[in-house]
Amino acid sequence: PYTVDEMRQLLAHVAGTDWELIIVLGGLYGLRLSEIFGLRWRNVDLENQTFGVVEQLPFRLPPGTTYVDDMAPVKSSERTLPITDSTLPYFIRQKERQDEQKRLLTMTGETYYDSDLVLAKSNGVPRCRERVSANFGQLLRHQGLRHIRFHDLRHSCASLLLANDVPLKQIQEWLGHSDIGTTANIYS
Repeated sequence: PYTVDEMRQLLAHVAGTDWELIIVLGGLYGLRLSEIFGLRWRNVDLENQTFGVVEQLPFRLPPGTTYVDDMAPVKSSERTLPITDSTLPYFIRQKERQDEQKRLLTMTGETYYDSDLVLAKSNGVPRCRERVSANFGQLLRHQGLRHIRFHDLRHSCASLLLANDVPLKQIQEWLGHSDIGTTANIYS
């Protein structure tokens, strides 16, 4: 897993890019890629600063899929997580970026495929988990950062929580593990 300093470096390198919120959700919240790309705005409450991890992008979307109506249930437990004061700006920037993309496409007469996804391609089409996972390694290499798998950001999140004396039970709930034994076996 990444250390606090490595996470800070990574966040600094992706600031203002399409990677920004993806890295925040993976590294600071421990979400899986399928949960990140299945997050919809209807499950984000910016006013009360929470978001629900209640669905995920279905596996094996057919090539050319432009709109996703039915999401898959999350692999683990549904959970509601806080949007902290330090992560709120990432959510707000993503909303503003997406609203601008919609506006520009509408102006040019192009279609925006609105599945209500927080993180989608610039035309609203769902992102491909596998492509993002592969591109993550390239991102790290180009930034001169130590190589880890994207899923290791989830482990980084848990390790950092544990190092900050967050109780194992809270980490279990945060990550959505169905039982504390899974959390304890991996992180203690």
